[in-house]
Amino acid sequence: MRQSVKSFALKIWQSSWVRGRRLPLLLIAIWQYASSAGRIPGTLLPSPYAIAVQGYELLVTGELLRY
Repeated sequence: MRQSVKSFALKIWQSSWVRGRRLPLLLIAIWQYASSAGRIPGTLLPSPYAIAVQGYELLVTGELLRY
């Protein structure tokens, strides 16, 4: 079973949809890891998760669309 999960993940990683998005996804993952580990202060550069949460809140309240 473990081999099938590994081969499935490898197929997704090599698919044409993911192929062009590898570098941006890798950079976002490194950025998130560095933010979570405290290497990048949140006051200097918020984590991708914090940005996504704030964007969602602004979208839900309608403030994002207003401006």
